[in-house]
Amino acid sequence: MGSWYSAQPIDNFRLPHNYRPQMGVTSVHLYNISDPKSPQLLREFGTEGNMSGARLTNNILYFVTNVYPDYWMLEEQEKPELRPHQYDSKHGGEFEPVDYDSIAILPGTAEGSYSVITAIDLTAPDTNDISTEGFLGGSDQLYMNQDHLYLTAPVYVPLTNEKLRDSPRMDVWLPQQANTEVFKFNLSGVNVEFLASAEITGSLLNQFSMDEYEGHFRAATTEGVAWDLTSPSKNHLFILDEQMKQVGSVEDLAPGERIYSARFIKDKAYMVTFKETDPLFVIDVSTPASPKVLGELKIPGFSNYLHPLDEDHLIGFGYDTKLILLRTENRE
Repeated sequence: MGSWYSAQPIDNFRLPHNYRPQMGVTSVHLYNISDPKSPQLLREFGTEGNMSGARLTNNILYFVTNVYPDYWMLEEQEKPELRPHQYDSKHGGEFEPVDYDSIAILPGTAEGSYSVITAIDLTAPDTNDISTEGFLGGSDQLYMNQDHLYLTAPVYVPLTNEKLRDSPRMDVWLPQQANTEVFKFNLSGVNVEFLASAEITGSLLNQFSMDEYEGHFRAATTEGVAWDLTSPSKNHLFILDEQMKQVGSVEDLAPGERIYSARFIKDKAYMVTFKETDPLFVIDVSTPASPKVLGELKIPGFSNYLHPLDEDHLIGFGYDTKLILLRTENRE
């Protein structure tokens, strides 16, 4: 898998200085390596956009790209094409827009970009058809198991201070002040079907901040900004059912800190927050309706990656830190 740039396939091209806009492409090259000395290229295909993530399960390759359409074409072109493009060497290798029947709008999204999900069954890589589904609504993080795919997108929280809202400083952007929209998709072979969505409070750190276990989706988030003394940050764990309805939560953990790493392992959740010391929280999520904090460990520094070693051990990789106190003096 790789990425490259190609000129936009625009008809009736009329732009000054012969400038032709470029689009990013995520490509897949499939090789036959039965003869290690002479690998043979079987097929090349790709989808417009920057790759958000890729997974391989049950011999099916899935990958997700984010596409940001050039909306200026609405003014420059008579018949602008704003759909995501794809190509396949099996069908000549020319860029073609995704079929209208394969495009939908994600509910609750405010993003003007596409999340494009592409899938192919690799049991017959040179002949099997490629499935491409485009969803209007950008995405950020990705989690997938054998049955479901989850995509997330930030939902920026509006300012509540009336004076700030009406002031000329509305150009200030606070990306940390965001909730998270979670989109759930069903996987059936190469077919991807949207099922449900939900908004949870706070923002996710990365893909390890969420998972699915026994039909329940779990996510760990940070609400607010750690260095905001007037409204300290806080951390949450949410559990949602198959319909993406919240059934349980643990909220307001470690005020004034933020999550640096998280990991879900069966009926346990592990969360590391940090500002001055490193609390490692262990949370029992065996009963989705009533998760409980079992304990916490405080050590210097913080872990920004947690990895299960076995059923009884967890490895944390991170940094040791020193707290430096500075004294300031007011001088007139």
